[in-house]
Amino acid sequence: MSKQTRVGHLKNTLLPTEVEGVDSLAELALDMRSSWNHATDEVWRNLDSELWDITHNPWAVLQTVSRDQIQHVLADPIFRNKVDGLVQTRRQAVEAPAWFQQQVELYAEATKHAQPTRQVMTCERHIQGASGSYSYSTAVSASRAAADYTARVIPYGNGLAIPLEDSRIRWQP
Repeated sequence: MSKQTRVGHLKNTLLPTEVEGVDSLAELALDMRSSWNHATDEVWRNLDSELWDITHNPWAVLQTVSRDQIQHVLADPIFRNKVDGLVQTRRQAVEAPAWFQQQVELYAEATKHAQPTRQVMTCERHIQGASGSYSYSTAVSASRAAADYTARVIPYGNGLAIPLEDSRIRWQP
């Protein structure tokens, strides 16, 4: 029986990781959004315009370009600021809620004795065996009857709506 050898992350074995800034280039190269968001195209064109024009593959450009070329372009403060800005924009986009993400809340209409109430619910767990199903919970004041509250799914994004009659939503107290 042969022993298995553990291989490190490709970024660490294929790139000159000791070059300051190469980690930022790798982060951008491995971001799949570059296939439809072309904000990073100029970065790869600056590294190797011929290869970029042939492949339009950031990872191929980054793996193929020489260490000297990487050091040369990263030494340019304008290029480095561009890369840093793209990395920051990428990280903000990753952290921001996507159009399909939502918030679940309990809502109670105003009555003559109480103000309207909105209480954001917390996603507690994924429901095993039910793809895309989650359990949410929250605590509300006992001064209002449970029947006063309605669970609402609020999608992020203007104009998006989730119909209450959607069979994939199971409402229960």
